[in-house]
Amino acid sequence: MQLPDKSGIACDCCGAPQRHDFVYFSLDFQQVDVQDSRFPPGWLDNLDGQVIFSLDACTACMAIIENAVKVNFKPMRDGIGCELCPTILTGKVFTFYCCRVTRVAVSLTHGRYRCVCGQPATPPVAGEQVAACPRCGRQKLVKSAEVSTDDKYLQIMVCPVDYGKLTDNALRLRANPPIPTSRGSS
Repeated sequence: MQLPDKSGIACDCCGAPQRHDFVYFSLDFQQVDVQDSRFPPGWLDNLDGQVIFSLDACTACMAIIENAVKVNFKPMRDGIGCELCPTILTGKVFTFYCCRVTRVAVSLTHGRYRCVCGQPATPPVAGEQVAACPRCGRQKLVKSAEVSTDDKYLQIMVCPVDYGKLTDNALRLRANPPIPTSRGSS
């Protein structure tokens, strides 16, 4: 989730703030309903559909998730194995969640200065006043972040129980954000 002052994000798993130059992971969940032991036609090809929940994870929390995937991954002929726990989903009717993970690198160090109206600007030399923006006339600059993404970082299958744990924890942290500390990148 974005921090209230928009200076970075807070991890939806542990609440750690991430600021300035940092890497985080965006987890986007889609629900897949299996009926009569049949997966929806082309479900694996149609994962650009509706995301029902998203959360942001710091690198430490993502390492825990990646380790769980390494431990729990099982190639399946029938059904779906949850990659966060040893649960195997089978039967005529069941639901699971496909989670697409995007790696996002954010850098303010390499960001560009802009006027608050969006016009690109040159930062003043130390001791000089900010020049008036040619577009709006204001003298207020912000530094926009440089962002790069890898939207094919990881895809994991999640059972309803683990999906519920992840989403419940994220919603709890969003409702009661921890007091910001110096943990995370700064």
